[in-house]
Amino acid sequence: MKTRAYFISTTISTILQCLYILVVTLIGSLLLPNLLQSITIDPSSGPPAGFSNFMWVSTAISGIGFVLAPIVYVGSGALYAWLHRREAQPVTAEQGAVGGAAVAATARFTTGLFQALTSLLVTGLLYQNIASQIGPIPGGIPGGTPFIIGFGIFSGVMGSILGTCFGSVFAAALGALGGSLTGALLK
Repeated sequence: MKTRAYFISTTISTILQCLYILVVTLIGSLLLPNLLQSITIDPSSGPPAGFSNFMWVSTAISGIGFVLAPIVYVGSGALYAWLHRREAQPVTAEQGAVGGAAVAATARFTTGLFQALTSLLVTGLLYQNIASQIGPIPGGIPGGTPFIIGFGIFSGVMGSILGTCFGSVFAAALGALGGSLTGALLK
């Protein structure tokens, strides 16, 4: 495995993924609380008015990540194989697969740590805003209690950590695919 190609590919992949996390966090922090304010809850009627807008925006944000992540992982593997070829010709499909898997998994793991840190910082504020808009919860628990905010932070960080573990394996597979295909094409 070529070290220079590994570090360049990992850095580019990590930067792209961190930019995505920052943009999604910014959009979520700005749009979702405003959409929550438009929701009116009437227990006697069906779903709350304005709830579908909130769900569509949340789903769109997740859907964009669902489409972009595999492209970045495959591209990371392909970039590694291409840079490897520039350092030492020829590059084989096996070399591209091993390097691509290492690049994509490392970038996803690093990004996951960044995502957990971002979640730790932002989720508390977001849940506090959401909890204050919900108001009292049935049973007399106030909506903005530290329990609800703490649960939001805990679930956000734990989700990021679990996503990092599973995402790293998924990223490694797609990085290996991109690296092996590029290595086979450049041979």
